[in-house]
Amino acid sequence: DSWDAPPESEYLIEIEYEQELLNLEDVPMLTQEDKQKWGKQVNQFAHTYAIENFQGTDNFVISPTALYSGLAMAAYGAQGTTYQEIADALHWEAERSDALDLSAAMQLNLRFDGQNENSRYVMANQFWADEHLLISEQFKSAMQTIFKVPVQICNFLDYTFYVIDAMNHWMQDITNQFVAKLTNNDSYGTETFMLVNATRFEGNWAFPFDSSKSILDYPIALDHARMMQYIECFRERYSFLEMDSIPHIGVGG
Repeated sequence: DSWDAPPESEYLIEIEYEQELLNLEDVPMLTQEDKQKWGKQVNQFAHTYAIENFQGTDNFVISPTALYSGLAMAAYGAQGTTYQEIADALHWEAERSDALDLSAAMQLNLRFDGQNENSRYVMANQFWADEHLLISEQFKSAMQTIFKVPVQICNFLDYTFYVIDAMNHWMQDITNQFVAKLTNNDSYGTETFMLVNATRFEGNWAFPFDSSKSILDYPIALDHARMMQYIECFRERYSFLEMDSIPHIGVGG
């Protein structure tokens, strides 16, 4: 049976699909040391997350930068024990203000770099909140002025299916249709907000796929020697990520 969808105005209250372009003056200056510090934190987070969640798994793909970015945004609204747990997970050792400022500045730098017409990298963030949720002005201000993220006001509780559908379409546009679905429409019921990070990049593999080294239906699995060659190539281009700090885990995919 078919049914009539409700008007968008009933479930999308205040929505900005287009992410505002950043100007140079919007982007904090960072030193190479700052970038290396941030890169090390992301690497440590990725390593810890992989060990805790994928121990014994030969082939997996995660986006630690997206996870890290979302948690960093959430940290702006956290206090006490909750903030400390996030800070520990992200390997923040600096004072609260310094750690938050560095994370926000790095996200803005990455977004600004992605605006270059020759760039193959795009990062976008959004904050979706139910219209009945009481959002602290401090957190809302942080999203809008520090992260330059639009606060999307919607009716999550009454129109979950349609709100999730709208989020999925936004994700498709940002990722050039490569990520078709952020999440399932029927997997939510009582949620009142979501922090979303979308990252898309285009590039050429340092080494072509070798089907003889593929596992089951996975597209690629590199042996240790070739993985080390790939990491060396990556290290030369992105020295601030300090790839030496991550040990090789199982078979890369």
